[in-house]
Order: sequence, then structure tokens, then C-alpha cells
Amino acid sequence: MGGLHTLCALCALCAFTCKSKTGYSKEQGHKKNKVFHWHYLIKSGYNKDILFFFFRESKVVIRKIWTEIFHRNVGLIFLVITCHGCATLPKENATYLMNPGDKFIFVNKVNRHRGIIIGWQDAKPYLPMLKDEFPHASYLELGWGGLEWYTTERNDRGGVLVLKELFYPTSSGLYVMPFSREPVDFYAKSVELSKLKVTEVSYQAILKRIGETIKLDASGKIILEKKGTSSSGNGYRIYRANGRYYLFNNCNTWINGLLKEIGY
Repeated sequence: MGGLHTLCALCALCAFTCKSKTGYSKEQGHKKNKVFHWHYLIKSGYNKDILFFFFRESKVVIRKIWTEIFHRNVGLIFLVITCHGCATLPKENATYLMNPGDKFIFVNKVNRHRGIIIGWQDAKPYLPMLKDEFPHASYLELGWGGLEWYTTERNDRGGVLVLKELFYPTSSGLYVMPFSREPVDFYAKSVELSKLKVTEVSYQAILKRIGETIKLDASGKIILEKKGTSSSGNGYRIYRANGRYYLFNNCNTWINGLLKEIGY
């Protein structure tokens, strides 16, 4: 689309130059009909008109590109670029024999974003800052990302916010959504899901890292930034988190750090 507008701008310039029959003769001191030539245009002082024309048409083209290509596809661009952290799911190992103390975790994938699902009752002792937050939940889905992105309504996430989130290290937030059904049933086929068996030691290491992600205030309490409702109808919460979010430290980078704790 941008190329089309550029072509139109060039055609308009040609039309502008070809249709103009008026030149200025310094020797005669008056206007006269004359075939219009580029060198005459420049020599006659019309170079300012050319620059103005190109400047004006360039603004139109840039505005069209921004509106039609970037701004309208802001979510897609954001998701494609943030795949830097590698958004593939780990291979399931849940068919392996279970040892005493082993736990299950899940990793899900929505477009290019990955999250982790943990059993809340098993995890609660290791995340004391959240112990009173979800009294009826069986599972928690957690994701890490840009705080402003999380707290801005979907329809208000414009191109400026995308550029800011990608190229300027910004404050981060932790997305937490509680639910009670088994993850396989809860997500059904709406997202990709991988079930992983982890040892007790690895499980505690993951929870320790999640706990270190949550930012606490001076009194040691969590900082709630937003409550909302997901597309599934479940409520979710956004908490202020530690770390700076940008292109090379995104949601998938955070998940990769957790998976390293279990050898992935």
C-alpha cells in the first residue's frame, strides 16, 4: 500500500510539471508560455516548490503506512517481533513414571506468548505473598510482560505503545489468572498445552524464581495494578513485577528462564 501511494505521489509530480506552461524569464522580466523542463524549474527558483511538494506527499505516504500497515496490525506486529524469546512448547514428558514428590506443571502457548500453569495448593507455601489472593483456585496461569501493555485496554494499544514496549526497557507486570478445572479441560483446544513432570527440587526452584519476579512494596506486600476478565470469562490480576521488559527480555525469555530450572 505504501508503494502505491509513493507511485501516486510521483505521478502527481509529473502531472504538476507537465501541465505547467508558465515559466519566468529574467531577460524579459515577465511571465511567458514555455515548455516546462526540470532544469528550468530548478533554475527559476521553483526548487522550493518541489521540496514542499515532496515533503507534503511524503507525510501523506508515511501517515498511510502508519495507519494501514502498522497501526491497524499493531497486535500482530507485537506478537511476531516478540517471538525472539522462542515461543515453542517443550516436549511433554508426563508419560514418564512418577517418583515420590514429583509434580506436574503446564506450559501453554497463545499465538507467540507462553505462560506457565501451576497447581495452586502445592505452590501456595512457596508463594506466601499470594496466599490470600486466590482462596478457591486449583490452578494459576502466570505470564510476565510489559506493565503498561497489560494494564492498557486492548483497543487502546496503539503503535506508539508497541514501539515503547519493544525498544525502551519498561516496567513489567505479572499476569495471574486462577481457575479450578483441570488444565486440559479448561483450555480444551483453544491453546496449545504441554504437560511436564518435574522433580520436587525443580518445582521449588521454579516457584522461587516466580516469587523473585513479584515486586513488593516497602512493607513487603504485593502491588496490585489491575483486575480484569479474560476472554474465557475468568478474572485475572496484574501485579507489579521485577525486571525491565523490552524486545530482548520478553515474556518468552522469562518462561525460558523457568524451564531452565527443570533442564529445558
